[in-house]
Amino acid sequence: MPQHRTRLKKTPAKRWIWLPALGAVVVLAVIAVAVAHTGQQHAPKPAKAAAAAEAVQSAAAHSAARHTAQRHPAPAPTYPAALSVAAKVLAWANGSGGNGRNEVSDQAVTVVSEASAGFVPALKVACEQLSGEVVAARSGSPIPDPAAQEWYASALGQFGQAASDCTAATAGRDAALMTRSEAAIAAGNKDLARAAHIIRLLAAS
Repeated sequence: MPQHRTRLKKTPAKRWIWLPALGAVVVLAVIAVAVAHTGQQHAPKPAKAAAAAEAVQSAAAHSAARHTAQRHPAPAPTYPAALSVAAKVLAWANGSGGNGRNEVSDQAVTVVSEASAGFVPALKVACEQLSGEVVAARSGSPIPDPAAQEWYASALGQFGQAASDCTAATAGRDAALMTRSEAAIAAGNKDLARAAHIIRLLAAS
């Protein structure tokens, strides 16, 4: 791991720089899902079933679109030779690199949210989508700073493991495996925060 010891839609750059707030977003998302679930307990069963089916179909359609995009990735960006490292990193955060990072972190929030409702069909789709977002992010351009990129790569590794564990957990209705998946997501969030801190320092330099 890098030796940086200092603490370390739109606008993508701001989302990236303030990534440490993601933990709060996860908590709020889980609370919101729990409240919504409680409020819907007395809804007519046919309506609940129809809403669940629609949600799963929508998620599946999104997943198919993302897999199509992965087969035709955008070309890696080129930077003028005279551009500083800080400027290159901010260009990455404002471009497809930052967008890919956002897709991964957003999908990680979705997995945690769906997990709060138990082994529902939407959780399986969310796990598969997280795997797809990780693949897409890995195929994108790296952060133009070695230290930040190392933390980012580590985060993607954690999210990839989380997606794998999550998919297996839903197949076997394995609560322990799902807990391990959520732990990997938490670890991935921490690594993203470390990379974000490096980017924040570069932006301020």
